[in-house]
Amino acid sequence: MATFQINESIQSEGVVPVDNSIVLSMNDHFTKLSNDYNDIRNTDLAPVSFIANKLKNRTTISGADIGCGAGRYDLLLLRQLPTLDLTCCDSNEQMLNKTSSYLRSNDIRNFHILKVDANNLSIPSKTFDFISSFNAVHHFEPMTFLRRGAGALKSKGYLFLYTRLRSQNERTIWGRFFPQFHEKEDRLYDLGDVEIWAKSLNFLRLVGMEFFQFNRRASLGQLLGKAERKHYSTFSLYTREDFRQAMNGFQARIKNHFSDANNIRWSDENIMLVFQRIE
Repeated sequence: MATFQINESIQSEGVVPVDNSIVLSMNDHFTKLSNDYNDIRNTDLAPVSFIANKLKNRTTISGADIGCGAGRYDLLLLRQLPTLDLTCCDSNEQMLNKTSSYLRSNDIRNFHILKVDANNLSIPSKTFDFISSFNAVHHFEPMTFLRRGAGALKSKGYLFLYTRLRSQNERTIWGRFFPQFHEKEDRLYDLGDVEIWAKSLNFLRLVGMEFFQFNRRASLGQLLGKAERKHYSTFSLYTREDFRQAMNGFQARIKNHFSDANNIRWSDENIMLVFQRIE
């Protein structure tokens, strides 16, 4: 099978060099978190139902989930799309091991595991009806990923990019109350960036955007427990001392803002970017 190749002049256009120290740090972060990841992260059905609705008229479906983590969204995809043959892709071996055991423990067999770097996808051309990525694009170089992803899609195939905009992140419970969380998380993008991507792509067209909002509730203790386990990779960008001070500041801000620290309510927002392969 021929692999998708990118013209070198195209490959380098608009690419921001990857900071290898951050890549190594994130790999260590996800290795340590792999066994607990599905338990401490929110997993919402709505974006998967959105994808399933887009693909409902296809009798057989081949797909790839890039940056699959520990398989939490893969399980939902495979349940929502019974005819789906899914390739679960990640660069972290421990996460992939967890994905495999997690899906098998839920009696899922119609999947494959592929260790691959999203910035260096080497997937046979025109293989998939869709490619998805859930809350992972901030770990990729987006233009490289989108161009390589386009080559792996069949004609009129979809690329579903589920993420959180920079402005949405600022409005989360962490962006509002955890010191320096929004400032340190500089890997996210906004709609202006998406517009630039769309104008620069030759084989993908941005055909839709869907906004999601989720009501959340937790106690301060539950929030502190998640932060201590670094459920968001953003927390790994803090030094140990900065993180300790930020945790203290977070507690103080939460107690000052909410009358009941055992019943904290907020909303999370996300966006689904829908691209389609064109010839």
